Amino acid sequence: MRPGVYLHCLEICAERDGLSPPQLVPVSLADVIAVQSELSMTLPGAYEEFLVTVGVGEEHGGLGVWFHLDLGRTGNLLEANEGLAEAHGLPSPKRFLAIYESRGEGYYGFAARRGGRYREQVSFYDLDSGEFEEVAGDLFEFLESNVDCNEREIEIAESRYQNALQQSRGEA
Repeated sequence: MRPGVYLHCLEICAERDGLSPPQLVPVSLADVIAVQSELSMTLPGAYEEFLVTVGVGEEHGGLGVWFHLDLGRTGNLLEANEGLAEAHGLPSPKRFLAIYESRGEGYYGFAARRGGRYREQVSFYDLDSGEFEEVAGDLFEFLESNVDCNEREIEIAESRYQNALQQSRGEA
């Protein structure tokens, strides 16, 4: 699922469930570059697309939180990962980069690979067991598994996304 479709799915779910819309804010490319520079690691391309298209923050209903990238603000991705390493024994952000907190269950993120890059696959760190498990082949697959939309709602989200793309290109 493309990040733009995911965002529209979250909006549809919030409307359906009578909840506040997602509190996700797109990230600037400068913030993405700053984080990569600080880590000396390259983020997966799908995650970069997600960050600049959808962003970070809370999903509707507080079901999960995408860690923010603003290195000038408290609680940013790097601080969160350093805190997780200290509190739960997670590897350093250069070995496993947690990007999403599933309230109380664990953290989703990317394991590092050789060559200063993170793997495309999304892994889950279970707080209870202390184990890692690969849960998706890439972020797009993870987004699809992480959204509570039925097939019809996904079709509507895809249509909204395509309409938004056309409007942004002036093709209305």
